Amino acid sequence: MTHIRSLLLALAALLGLGLAGPAAADSGDEVDRQVVFHVDFADPDRFNLTLNNVRNMVKHYKEKLLDYDIRIVFLSQGVRYVTDEDMAGTPFETPDDFEERRAELRDRLQTLTEVHDVKLELCDRTRKAGELAEDDLYADVEVVPSGVARVAELQRKGFQYIKVQ
Repeated sequence: MTHIRSLLLALAALLGLGLAGPAAADSGDEVDRQVVFHVDFADPDRFNLTLNNVRNMVKHYKEKLLDYDIRIVFLSQGVRYVTDEDMAGTPFETPDDFEERRAELRDRLQTLTEVHDVKLELCDRTRKAGELAEDDLYADVEVVPSGVARVAELQRKGFQYIKVQ
């Protein structure tokens, strides 16, 4: 009888019927596949680690054929990762040594958005403080009224919170 049940569950999984059983064991982990990364820091090495974490998470979920919703919310000093502007004369002015790394970080971030559907969100308060027009942002960046409020909102919706230290 167990053998017949296993065959039926396997057939249901192949047909996409989603019947409860061992094949559906991941369904309780759905909240674990909703993740928000909080980026409010200036250190490009730390942002590099964040990008590595996001890429590794995406790779893991894709290898297991699992859906996911990964967001990166940028605020404060994190604004420098979603624009090519130097924001001279603002609290977010980028140092000269950052410019050397900008292209590489931008390309990796764009790969995550364009190829892996990672969503980018920027605090509008930060955008205004950095004297940026929305046209100054990378194409896939969504502006939200408050970055920190957005992080809290996503957590209330079940997103897991990660901030690389």
